[in-house]
Amino acid sequence: MIYDVNSPLFRSFLSQKGGSSDKRKLEEQKPKENRPKASENKPSRLEICREKQKLFVTWIQSPSFEMHTDHPES
Repeated sequence: MIYDVNSPLFRSFLSQKGGSSDKRKLEEQKPKENRPKASENKPSRLEICREKQKLFVTWIQSPSFEMHTDHPES
């Protein structure tokens, strides 16, 4: 179907309220929430590495830790 975009009927249809353009205008007028960025909440790589190192040392020092080797001792 072909629409005559210059016709008064089509223009009146576009100017009606409640269309998608009106919703976008309302969204633009709303104040945006000041939420922190996801990257700001993440720990740095150094912090992650140190935490893993602490867990590893704690695991090795635990009394239930036993070192298993596949090679028989000579």
